[in-house]
Formats: sequence, structure tokens, C-alpha cells
Amino acid sequence: MLKKFFFIVINLLFITIGTYSQGPVNDKEINRLENTLMEQSLVTQDKEVNFIIGDKLFKMGKYDSALNVFKKNLDENKNLFGAATSARFINDNRNAVKYYTQLINREGNINEAYFGRALAYRELEEYEKAIKDLNEYLEKNDSNEYAYAGLGDLYILINKNDEAKRVLENGNGRFPNSTLIKSLLVKAYKKN
Repeated sequence: MLKKFFFIVINLLFITIGTYSQGPVNDKEINRLENTLMEQSLVTQDKEVNFIIGDKLFKMGKYDSALNVFKKNLDENKNLFGAATSARFINDNRNAVKYYTQLINREGNINEAYFGRALAYRELEEYEKAIKDLNEYLEKNDSNEYAYAGLGDLYILINKNDEAKRVLENGNGRFPNSTLIKSLLVKAYKKN
């Protein structure tokens, strides 16, 4: 079993290196690699190998295929996170919320799950839930300018301009070079 695991991992590395080391890749090469990776995922039940395959597919922009691979091992946190993020990238936001929620319930300290779920809630127009998750995220990690921008934007969207200004001013203090936060601040002040 261990020998088969290493064979698959080495095979994946050679496929990836062979494809990307030749310079720009075309759609035909990407599709060939996707098919090869999907075939590899069918022959293994190894959770780590499936994660590597799903991760490679995700990085190739093959989010549907990545989701299918990650879903094979939802009992592993990293595969559950991969499934949630892949679902969000294909606008399957209901399932993204479901997967992120499972991850949060299982392992509450995976902060990026709150950020991802907030983005999914925003797409579902469940703004109060998105705000709650972004606040939770910022409580634990205030080093992401996009969290400040996203929260400020949500407050602008629901006409809570004073809250938007407070969040965006705070974000501007942490990220004074952020043009995104500055443009949202201008928008928040114009709404008054």
C-alpha cells in the first residue's frame, strides 16, 4: 500500500512538472492533465493523495473536478475546506456554506472557514450572517485587508454607513496603502 502511495505521488509530480516546465500550457494539455489526475483519484482511497490531487486540480482552475475529489474524504478537515472553497468558486454557495459550517463545527479555530463562509453568505445575499462571520474572522485575525474591505462594503450595502466608516477607518489604519479600503471609505462618506 505504501509503495502504491509513493508511486502515485511520484507519478503526480512528474505529470505536473512535465506539463508546467514546458512553458505556457494550452487547454488540451490542461484537459489531459485533468483526466490523468481524475483517473489517479479513482484508483486510490488514500486521503492524502486525494488531497494532493484535489489541490492540483483546484490550482489548475478545475474547480468542479477538485470538488469531486475533495468530496471523497470529507472526514478530513483539509478535504472539507477544499470542498467548501471549490464549491464557492463554482458559485455553489449553499454547499459551500454547508461545508464551511461542518468544518467550523468540527474545528472552530480554522479562521479561514469564517472568511470563506462570509463570502458565500454574501453571494447568497444573507448579509447579516456574512457580517457576523467577518466580525468573527477579524476578532481572530486582523491582518487581512480584504476582510476589512468586505465588512465595510457589506455595511455600505445595507446602509449602515456609520458602521462602514468605523470598520474602514480601522482597516485604513492597519493598511494605509490599500486603495480598495480608501475607495470604499470615499463611497461610505458619499452616502451620508
